Amino acid sequence: MPTIIRIERDANKPTMWRCKTADNQTVNVFDNQLDRFHAYPEIGNMQPGGVLHWRSFPIRVQTFEKNGYQNLSGVDARPDGACPDQPLTPDHRLVYDRAIRWAKFVTNDRLNVVTWDTETTGLDTTMDEVISVGIVDCTGAVLFDSLIRPSNVAALSATNASEVNGITADMLTDAPTFPEVYGELKAYLDGRFWLGYNIAFDAKMLDATCLRYDLAPLLSVGQHDATPFVADFVGQWDEGKGGYKYWKLAEAAERFGLTDFAAHNAAADALATWQVVQRMSEGGSE
Repeated sequence: MPTIIRIERDANKPTMWRCKTADNQTVNVFDNQLDRFHAYPEIGNMQPGGVLHWRSFPIRVQTFEKNGYQNLSGVDARPDGACPDQPLTPDHRLVYDRAIRWAKFVTNDRLNVVTWDTETTGLDTTMDEVISVGIVDCTGAVLFDSLIRPSNVAALSATNASEVNGITADMLTDAPTFPEVYGELKAYLDGRFWLGYNIAFDAKMLDATCLRYDLAPLLSVGQHDATPFVADFVGQWDEGKGGYKYWKLAEAAERFGLTDFAAHNAAADALATWQVVQRMSEGGSE
């Protein structure tokens, strides 16, 4: 008989409760089935996105399979004293302090970090290319800001990249190619500490673009991603994820008062990332 150990009320579809069993099966329960949980009123009272854990008192249920899905048919009586487990509820001050210490470290002049960002034709490293790079130094000065003409401009129409970053094929017609700007990128990025927002993606796309043109990938001596530290600093606990909520760069910029920020422009994104981290280093209020 299946036993439910975790229940999450869907944040986007609050009429659904996703129940995880001890053997890692999922049983979806809808609001018209909640009467089966009449002995567990806290389940019906869950907020959208809320999670309840039942490891100490697993809920024994009966299910049947239909169209490849497990469906709820019955719930056993609630044992005396059964109650949900208490999950981790961390002291935000601990990670808040860590975020500030990290921000002070990466903004120290001696590290001489460069903050950078890219725009691309898409998300597939085997098919897509970098079409814009913006680089900012440790004083917030823009070192490099250029569009880059890809090997196949027409491929832009195959993805929704233009809708996201606003870069059209016409804008790239007279832009330099990647090999033409490679020397500048190498001068600014190679052998340096890198800072970015979700920088793993940008580094991966830059590597792929270098390899596409038979150019040596650039070397980072350390990559610092601001994303998890902004999450630590802001401190909005995501119960479903079991961690602090990650914020898009535009959301982070707004929280730190960067009202003139233009998202999805490589240089603007790099500068906003640097400014957010700098304000964190000062203990700036979110």
